[in-house]
Amino acid sequence: MIYQKMMLSLFLAVLLAGCATTRDWEEAKSINTVQSYTDFIDMYPESDFIHSAKSKIEVLDWEEANRTNTVRSYTDFIGKHPESDFTSDAKSIIETLDWEDAKRINTVHSYTDFINWHPESDFTHIAKSKIEVLDWEEAKRTNTVQSYTDFIGKHPESDFTSDAKSIIETLDWEDAKSIDTVQSYTAFIDRYPESDFTGSAKSKIEALDWEVAKQIDTIVSYEMFMRDHQHSVFTTNAKNRIKTLTFHQLIRDLDSKMWDVRFNAVVSLGKIKDTRAVEPLIKALGDTHKDVRLKAVESLGKIQDSQAVPPLIDALKNKDENVYWEAAEALGAIGGLAVDPLIVALQDSSSEDQWKIARVLEIIGTPQARNAVNNLNYFVGAMDRRLLSTANSYKSIIRGGNPDDIFFLMLALERYGTIDIANVFVTCGNEDLARSGVQWAHRNGHTVHALPSVVRWGENRGKK
Repeated sequence: MIYQKMMLSLFLAVLLAGCATTRDWEEAKSINTVQSYTDFIDMYPESDFIHSAKSKIEVLDWEEANRTNTVRSYTDFIGKHPESDFTSDAKSIIETLDWEDAKRINTVHSYTDFINWHPESDFTHIAKSKIEVLDWEEAKRTNTVQSYTDFIGKHPESDFTSDAKSIIETLDWEDAKSIDTVQSYTAFIDRYPESDFTGSAKSKIEALDWEVAKQIDTIVSYEMFMRDHQHSVFTTNAKNRIKTLTFHQLIRDLDSKMWDVRFNAVVSLGKIKDTRAVEPLIKALGDTHKDVRLKAVESLGKIQDSQAVPPLIDALKNKDENVYWEAAEALGAIGGLAVDPLIVALQDSSSEDQWKIARVLEIIGTPQARNAVNNLNYFVGAMDRRLLSTANSYKSIIRGGNPDDIFFLMLALERYGTIDIANVFVTCGNEDLARSGVQWAHRNGHTVHALPSVVRWGENRGKK
């Protein structure tokens, strides 16, 4: 009987407890808050309604997260319900909210954070593009070589890379111009050999090198400039300056105590052909060394200035035969400008000097010059016939070997000469005729052939 009472009491207790659980569950549902369900679970941890209570809490937390709609609310939801069916949606919404927040802030940092948080997001590519655009805007705002270089380093495949490189090139060019040295332009060319500015850089280098050459102002400085800039617009100026500097140095060399220095100066002045050298060369006609005097005559002939005519006429009368020959060629080269002074000298000279002057007039060969020779006072009207006859019978005259015929032969060569006559003169054995033959051939563009001659000077002298 006692057992039965105990069982009945137990049953009643269980029944009463079950009724209380159900009542509290219904009350929790009627309240329908996270707290009500949490209190129920705390009171009845073994209840059959536990699963339902947890589900109710999950739904309420999800609804609260949706209502709040913040990264924090969804993060808290996931923290509480990592296995929830809503977790995937929560993560997706967090990603979207982070993306919207990154766009709102719109900085490299905000987009970088987004990529770090959501590396597999569909928005990652867009975030990277946003970063690229912001980095490009920052590079342009800073507008330095370093800023564009940094941009290229971060975004080597960017659509802006080509523009960045072009701007870097322009900035480097502006920097080279602001420094404005040969080194700055050379460095630019080395870095950008194909740049549109390369031509300008080379011109700048050329102009700077020209200024340096002018500052140093020596023959070497101008020669070095021309070596480095072979087709420079300053080449003509450089050559003219070298010519001027060389000229002044050569004029100084004429006063050297060493005859070979004076000799080289006289030769060089003849090559330069600067009319300013005429007076110094006339002075050199009185040099103490015969070779200097001889080259002074030759150089005066090369310059071909009328100032040199009187001293060259005087040189025709020089006792040194070499001086005479060079003076004759020099006056011949001067040409028409020498005719009048030569005619005056012809009339005022001794017979021996007249022949020398007459030969020069024949070398010049103008009608006025030849007319003066034709009218020598003791051959008036007959000179031309005499010279023509001499040209026609030069071989027999040479074989006769009469010294009085030498000048007639030389005059005939000048007036009626041929290369055949010149060749015979060169090989006949008479020094004066040989020299006149060589000079005539050279002057008239021929080459003499020094072959053994069948005509020898004086070979018939004394024969009947």
